[in-house]
Amino acid sequence: MDSNLALPIHRRYGRGGSRSSGRDRCRRNLYGTTITGGNKKSPFGTGTVYELSPDGSGNYSFQVIHIFGKTGQSYYPVVLDPSGNLIGVAFGGSADPAGFVFKLTHSGSAWDYSLLHGFDGNNGFGPNAVMVAASGNLFGVTNAGGVAGCSNDSGCGVVFELANP
Repeated sequence: MDSNLALPIHRRYGRGGSRSSGRDRCRRNLYGTTITGGNKKSPFGTGTVYELSPDGSGNYSFQVIHIFGKTGQSYYPVVLDPSGNLIGVAFGGSADPAGFVFKLTHSGSAWDYSLLHGFDGNNGFGPNAVMVAASGNLFGVTNAGGVAGCSNDSGCGVVFELANP
């Protein structure tokens, strides 16, 4: 990994402190998604959620914290909720092919995956963004689905809210 990229981020958030769960841990670490990799049963993989943690020497360690497998792919970033959980959106997969909202909860040294909401086309298709309001409610948008009437007649997309999931 190019330390020139990681070093300014590391300086911004400082060094030291204990490794704790929740928001403090998430403020020091960086999180992201990949659209490939992770699942060796698929030719290119199905994507991951990863964590970059400062190692104390100015570098970051890389750890995959979730492999999507049959649960879809995420092209979009994850966000933090007020409790330090990671929230994201993805699409495809066998369970909710129109897309879904997921949560990763830090528990000890692992991250537990849970499905928060599945889209069915009528209530949205292809979620591509999610944000967390100060209240803890989630807001997002989908590319398609909802009421038909766009040029492709598959719905123009929706704005959604999930109340304090």
